Amino acid sequence: MRWSLDTMLAENLKVDGGGLNIPDTREAMVRSSEDAIRRSFGGCGEECTLVDHHKFATDAVHPIEEAAFRSHLYRMYREKRAELEGGSTNSQRGNPENLLEAMVKSQLDAEAEAKLAGGDSKVAGLTESEIIGNMWTLIFAGHDTSANTLTFALAYLALYPEWQEELYAEVAACGDPNFGDMPKLPLCTAVCLEALRLRDKVLVTMKEATVDAIIPYTTWNSDGNVTQRTHLVKQGSIIAIEQTATQLNPHAWGQDNLNVNPHRHLHTTPPFVGFATGQRQCIGKRFAETEMTSFISGLCSKYIIKPVKIHPEESWLELKERLIHSAVEEITLRPGQFSLRLEER
Repeated sequence: MRWSLDTMLAENLKVDGGGLNIPDTREAMVRSSEDAIRRSFGGCGEECTLVDHHKFATDAVHPIEEAAFRSHLYRMYREKRAELEGGSTNSQRGNPENLLEAMVKSQLDAEAEAKLAGGDSKVAGLTESEIIGNMWTLIFAGHDTSANTLTFALAYLALYPEWQEELYAEVAACGDPNFGDMPKLPLCTAVCLEALRLRDKVLVTMKEATVDAIIPYTTWNSDGNVTQRTHLVKQGSIIAIEQTATQLNPHAWGQDNLNVNPHRHLHTTPPFVGFATGQRQCIGKRFAETEMTSFISGLCSKYIIKPVKIHPEESWLELKERLIHSAVEEITLRPGQFSLRLEER
């Protein structure tokens, strides 16, 4: 959790939260994670401080720190707006370089269009507070989910050490990876996707049908007899998609659907909905994949991950129950409390 927020903030807001103090892991792939953050919002000025930020998602933020962070977001927005209104080189680019620039340019365009149409540019587009709210969401929405996914991924790797050796071989063959080497690290990404499939963080996704649609679905009885059916979904209907059931459906994932097998993400395009699909899929999908691949590749290239037993006689099944099935459903599925040991290779 703490490392994920450190990564999100390190270049984005120039906040140094301490991070995960593992020697030599912030190498090329971690730097490309930081580059991805920089591209998301761009560099910004002075530091702000977050106290106990590793507990940010669950604990109330101290009013002073919350006010400082909010002030920093407003300053980022206003500085970028002044830069673009001043006709700098950035304002001449066809495509924004980061999300902040995209939001500011979109707002300026909306105001200009309203002014040309004879309307009030002050009420066009989004308000300043709405843009700040979007910035807040984009920064933190992926922090909690990525951190929890990485926690589950580490737990699975500790329980199934054979996957660690495959990961080590993949990273070693890649040498000193950077962002351009992402395609050379498919198993590192697949391990994270498999953890997300088995322990999906967002349990239910809500959608609204924009048109009438006929949806195919499958039912089966206790004897295993399968029936293909259809259902008419009318325009305007609200649909609750049970992502956990989708990710574990044996008709989509096979009879080994409950087994840990990252290879299932390598050679085909399975019905994976961990980031949703279509126009409304997670805007941070590629960032999350980069961040998690960076973390897993860096860690597994240097360390062996082992579970820490709470007593000498704790069995493997008891370990699995504690590491995997102690998760708590809150806003997202949050892992339980457990310890892992990193042994240097």
